[in-house]
Amino acid sequence: MWTPSEQQFYALALIDVIMAELPTHWQVGILYNIGCQIHCSILKWNLLPQWIPQIVFGISVFHAYCHQWVCQLWYNPRKGGVWGLTDGEGCECLWNDLRHLIPNLHVTGFHRHLFVLDLQIEHLDHLKMQQAGVWLEKHVKAMKAHLIIAQEKRARIPLSDKFLQSQFEEQRAYQSQPLERQSKKKGFLAVEKILAVRQHLDAARDLVEALQKQLIAIPVSDTIATRNEVGEITSALAEQEKVVSCLSKQEDDLTAILKLGDLVSYDNLKKMKDHPWFEHQLNMRALKARILAKACQRNFEAHNLTGAFRSKASGELFIVGV
Repeated sequence: MWTPSEQQFYALALIDVIMAELPTHWQVGILYNIGCQIHCSILKWNLLPQWIPQIVFGISVFHAYCHQWVCQLWYNPRKGGVWGLTDGEGCECLWNDLRHLIPNLHVTGFHRHLFVLDLQIEHLDHLKMQQAGVWLEKHVKAMKAHLIIAQEKRARIPLSDKFLQSQFEEQRAYQSQPLERQSKKKGFLAVEKILAVRQHLDAARDLVEALQKQLIAIPVSDTIATRNEVGEITSALAEQEKVVSCLSKQEDDLTAILKLGDLVSYDNLKKMKDHPWFEHQLNMRALKARILAKACQRNFEAHNLTGAFRSKASGELFIVGV
């Protein structure tokens, strides 16, 4: 290391060296204070493409709660399915064990510096191995206690695991969307989208009617060919009905954004594409969403600063009292 601060290329070099020594079928979890930034950089610049399928990134748990909420939804180890109760603070524990060497090593030479560190780490390794049994027993008991509490809390929720997981995925997708932006053609594009959905919806409804007519026109017979034909048409009909239901919901959502009230005909919508009211309404909606998001983010930052100031103030008062 020859530059100050935590440069990303140091982490990337470590990941490349470590992954080259591990079996290719392993899934490797990496907890890092800025794991979110490392992951985004890797995806943006296509770095380490040979290792990406094996790696799951996260943020060390003591740092995760200081990140933005969207970041916590994806990288907080308590919200992932591979971390369990791992906190990712192994390096912090090691540095805590070595910090008493800092004053003396400030005045030593380079080689003596490395020699003392090697001896201290070897001593800590020997000491930890002697206490490995006690450490493992303590963590197993703590894990069982956490599991019992989690099972009791889960039993009080009358919803299925599948439903809860789907809600969490929807929350991730919704709250990770980029903020809306104002545009001079926002109303025009919104109406165009409704018109396109209506075209698809009309085509799907026509196909449903055609399938229903085909089903009615099949002669009554108990032959294998007839049963197969009925089964194929029934399956296609059910699939198209799902498409119609999905498109209808999409149309209702888009119409609700424009606040059209009663259903407006296709021809009237085409005439209303360039109406300035839609543009102003959607731009005001985008501006409101951005203001709310910025206000929430500012409140989150102010809350962290207030907590840090209070803890510092209470510490100073405690020292004065002593």
